[in-house]
Amino acid sequence: METAAAAIDPFVFRLSIFVLAVGVELVGGAGPILARAFGFVALTFAAVNIFGGFLVTQRMLSMYRKKKR
Repeated sequence: METAAAAIDPFVFRLSIFVLAVGVELVGGAGPILARAFGFVALTFAAVNIFGGFLVTQRMLSMYRKKKR
């Protein structure tokens, strides 16, 4: 059986690490105002992601409920 780590292309793995490192450097090297702006954008995206997850879950669970007659 092949593990999940062996199934990932090494180029994609290294590229993802590079992109994450660049993101950290951008926020860390930016001024305090730009770092706060990046943080606000990240917080907004996270909130939308969580809220959307709840909506999708509710919609999926409603498919399995019995319909009222």
